[in-house]
Parts: sequence; C-alpha cells; structure tokens
Amino acid sequence: MRTWIIRICAVLAFAATVVAVFLVSDHFAQKWETALVRDISLNGPDGNAWHIDDLGGKMGIIYFGYTYCPDVCPTALNTLAIALDDMGAARETFQPVFVSVDPDRDSPALIRDYVAQFDDAILGLTGPPAQIAEFARAFGATYVIRKKEGDTSDDYIVDHTANFFLATANGTRVPLPYTYDPDELRTNLLNAPTRLGR
Repeated sequence: MRTWIIRICAVLAFAATVVAVFLVSDHFAQKWETALVRDISLNGPDGNAWHIDDLGGKMGIIYFGYTYCPDVCPTALNTLAIALDDMGAARETFQPVFVSVDPDRDSPALIRDYVAQFDDAILGLTGPPAQIAEFARAFGATYVIRKKEGDTSDDYIVDHTANFFLATANGTRVPLPYTYDPDELRTNLLNAPTRLGR
C-alpha cells in the first residue's frame, strides 16, 4: 500500500513539475516564423503601409485590442504609458504598437486619437481582417468578435488576448502578462535585451 502511495506521489510531483516548466517557459524568448508576418501589411495612422521590419533595431511592444474595449485595453495601455515614463534614454529602444482587432469600427484616425490619450509614442495599426488575423496568429494572440450575423449595430464586444508581446523584427518574441503593474512591466522591459538575446 505504501509503495503505491509513493508511486502516486511521484507521478503527481512529476506532473506538477511539467506544468511549472510550461508556465515559466512562456515568459522566455520564443521564436515565431518571420515569413508569416514579413509580407503582412497593416495600415498606420496616416494610411501608410506598416510591416514588422519597420521596427528596425527597436523592440516592439505589441498589444492587440480595440478602441471600444470597456476596461482591459484602457487599463493595459495606461499601465504601458506609466511604465514607459522615467525610462530616460532607454525608452527610445522601444516602439509601442497597438493593433486593432476590430477593423469594422476602428479606422486609422480613430485609433490614432485613441492611443494618443495614453502616449503619443504608441503606433496605432489596423488593416484587412485576414491580415490582422495572420499577424495575431504569428504572435499566438487570439480574438473573437462577439457579433451576431446580420447585426449592423456597433454594440458588441471582442474577446481578445490581453498580454503584451515584446518583439524584434528578426522574429523573437516574449509574452508579458497584462496583469503586471507599471513597475513590474518597466522592469521586464528594461531587462528585455538580455531575454531577447541582444
């Protein structure tokens, strides 16, 4: 009997270790297929095309959301804006990017005005639904537009991944929890070069 108990405990301990490693590994640099996103063109605030390579040597802080979001998006963007404050020269190594997953309602002009409420440095992007979906998929982000077929009203919500994604143009990304407070987010951003192998 005691032997069986020991074996069961060993199996449970192993399973817990696997889960713990899985959860922790989610916060380390991961590679995504750059070919999936290099050809994706999104629309900037002036209608100009934007590609992932436009990050250049900067690290992008990618956030997927929408301007009609009642709570999560404004909270996350406010956290990001505070985190970017007091970074000094280090701030210039980052490019915050807001990608709307609600192109039916979010025009480039509306997104520009929305993100400007939080920080002028945030680049607001939208684009054709298929392009947005491919771009989000490459980062492991998901979203579901809760709109009934045939409904022409603007009264609907979008369920979406709320994490930030720290990314480089070469295809490295690190997910950062949206639950971070500004100090935690700032600390993780400042440690980013090491985590991204830069």
